[in-house]
Amino acid sequence: GGGSSSSYALAPSVVAGGLAPVASMAPVVRRGGGGGYGAGGLAPLPEIDSDEGESPTGAGGRHSEARRQLKLEQLRQAMFSEDPDAIRERLESSSALELLGEEELDMAGHALWALQAQPTAQAELLRALTARCPAALQAALEAASAVGLATAELDAGREVLRQLDASPLWRFDAGDDHHIDVRAEPQIDAPRMRARLEPGDIFCVSEERLGPGGVTYLQLADGRGWLFDRKPGFGPMCRRHVVTEDDAPGDYVVIHEGTAVTPTESLDHAEGIVGKLAAGAVVQVTQVLDVARSQRIRGRLMHPPGWISLLDTESGRRWAVKANY
Repeated sequence: GGGSSSSYALAPSVVAGGLAPVASMAPVVRRGGGGGYGAGGLAPLPEIDSDEGESPTGAGGRHSEARRQLKLEQLRQAMFSEDPDAIRERLESSSALELLGEEELDMAGHALWALQAQPTAQAELLRALTARCPAALQAALEAASAVGLATAELDAGREVLRQLDASPLWRFDAGDDHHIDVRAEPQIDAPRMRARLEPGDIFCVSEERLGPGGVTYLQLADGRGWLFDRKPGFGPMCRRHVVTEDDAPGDYVVIHEGTAVTPTESLDHAEGIVGKLAAGAVVQVTQVLDVARSQRIRGRLMHPPGWISLLDTESGRRWAVKANY
């Protein structure tokens, strides 16, 4: 009554040999004279009008909300674990469809991407640290930060980048095992000096001058002349260098032409100079002192007997580096 009508739906029933449809006497209730089956179609689904339905305020609605909150909590726990497999399992489960539109679902997708990308980002950062190239290191740090690499690793990389940006040291290595002649002026085709550097040689720079084509010209601090960081059509020639170890006794290579040897650790001119060392000379340092009043790290030599400056602690300028560099 009341405009309702009934028809009979088909329900499966198990018979010998499999499933076979049999007529069920369960009526399908429609409201408002909704009509029977359309031509070639299915009857509309019944509207549920009881407290057990999916109404947000009904028991079914409360059950659905509780299930959604449970799935959200499981997803949050997977993210907290930082386990890619656990996050992927939650994202690929059928219940994830119930969370469409939830912020946590997007956060979990990003977290999974970041965790999967971390090994590659870490390897790129290590390569950039080894190459000591500021541009490559900056790019690697940005990528590592985006995927949430450990803070300690990021801080270590940023410190090296800071040192590279501030360091007056450069290292020559064009990658072809050939030497480079020092130029008389800041030009690639300038007259060549008698001084030259071999692959791997480190030198200290007193001026960096940007020239045409993005080439940076480097004036050697000891006055020998100029070099350049790259050669158009060829590639990089010199890269900025940082000494990361503290000075300690051992073998050193002199990188400053005419490094003065004094009789004591003092820089008092009255002490005089007992000799000078050529760039490339290898000396044995037996003692290292931090002479704070002079802002120098000084090294005592086995031969020739005397002291040389290793480092200006204020400017970063160096006269010698450890031989293993």
